[in-house]
Amino acid sequence: MISGSQPIVPALLKVSIGTLIAIDAGYVLASWSRIPVSLIICSGALFLIVYWVSLHGVTQFNGEWKGLKRLAKEINWDIVLFMLSIFLVVQGLKNVGITGLLSSILIASSVLPAVLGVLVPSLVVTIGASFMNNWPMTILGLISIKEALTMANLSGQVVTGLIFSNIIGNNLGPHFFPLGSLAILMWLECMKRKGVKISLRAYIKVGAVLSLAEVAIASLVLWIELSMGFSLPL
Repeated sequence: MISGSQPIVPALLKVSIGTLIAIDAGYVLASWSRIPVSLIICSGALFLIVYWVSLHGVTQFNGEWKGLKRLAKEINWDIVLFMLSIFLVVQGLKNVGITGLLSSILIASSVLPAVLGVLVPSLVVTIGASFMNNWPMTILGLISIKEALTMANLSGQVVTGLIFSNIIGNNLGPHFFPLGSLAILMWLECMKRKGVKISLRAYIKVGAVLSLAEVAIASLVLWIELSMGFSLPL
């Protein structure tokens, strides 16, 4: 255990794990029922706050209040500035025609035979998300897919494959490179503050392998579903 840190209360740890599992299941149920997933995550967070207060008491909760000034000092403002800037990058890439190029690549890769028609688009998005961050790549991918619909007469299953390939690449692919995910950047910064230094080489040895494996497995599952006739109502 890192020096200076306090152990997590076993009861709180068990409830937290149970809440995370419930949130994951809630995501799926909410998606099927067309309910905003934000309600699920906010409900889970509110439940944990209430449970934490009931476990430790309001006095300890108030005792750990850091105040706005102290909290502002602990925020990594470099990451905040980075996240604000990436949306400008998306608009700039759109203006210079990158979305048109990406649309052509997605169209060409989506008609490849068998599972390659899903795997290759997912890998294309993975590369973009890993080195540009998944937030701007998600937006860029959606704009490119929309342009692809106007450039080519794509079937409902092909469009469905592109949409979910964009989801796969932007949610699983960013683990390939630290820059790909804000959560990873914050995690690395947190580890650094705790005295745990993770080199880029050490991260890629694990992150790259797991990321490619996740994308490949998810693409295979998507291809099987598409082969069984799954298609979004467009």
